[in-house]
Amino acid sequence: MEMGVYSVKDNKTGNMRVPFYSPDDIQAKRSFYQAIKDPQSQLSVFINDFELWKFGTYDEATGDFTLGKPEFIINAKSMKETVDNENT
Repeated sequence: MEMGVYSVKDNKTGNMRVPFYSPDDIQAKRSFYQAIKDPQSQLSVFINDFELWKFGTYDEATGDFTLGKPEFIINAKSMKETVDNENT
């Protein structure tokens, strides 16, 4: 199975967090949103500072990474506003 390789960027520090893997963008966004909704998370406290990025794919069967130019997915504030609006 091919998994996407994602990371959260902290715009204040300019650093990327440790990458994580997800089957697709939708599930990566869910994980990102879950972190945003956690009141103990830095993503929740500093919501204007974080973005979700995709770096490529990882093939679980072969162990191969296919990395390309980083692709912006969504920022934390927009993610929260989008989901909150859908739930109202």
